Amino acid sequence: MNQKEIFELIKCPVQGIFPCGSRVTCSPPVLDTDEDWMIRIDSKDMLYLNLRLEGLGFELGGSVCINERTVDSPQNFWSFTKGDVNLLITCNLTFYTDFFNATALAKKFNLLAKEDRVMLFQTILYGHCPNPLELANGEHNVVE
Repeated sequence: MNQKEIFELIKCPVQGIFPCGSRVTCSPPVLDTDEDWMIRIDSKDMLYLNLRLEGLGFELGGSVCINERTVDSPQNFWSFTKGDVNLLITCNLTFYTDFFNATALAKKFNLLAKEDRVMLFQTILYGHCPNPLELANGEHNVVE
């Protein structure tokens, strides 16, 4: 898919869109995986988009209920999947920007190991860095 096809598919105003995932961040690209797109829309369009995509056969992943309390949450996104296409939808500019930055860094550092990409995204998006002292090889000094 390309951006034009995404616009035609979702039929609602888009505030931002970019391809993401290992097809984009890895060189050589991982081709036997899903095609991922991060899309930012206005929260007022989320219910419409949810109904539209489900009507087109997309399945909503995750466990977050789409309602007025969750739609603008800074860490929420929804994944709509059909075949090998994943549309990651957020209404939050900070989350969208952080996801873009994580994608750019994963691409810059060519993180081929999935666990490294997951760790990078978890750290940037949610502040969850597993075992940071272990990662730093014990090179941690506290300055008072």
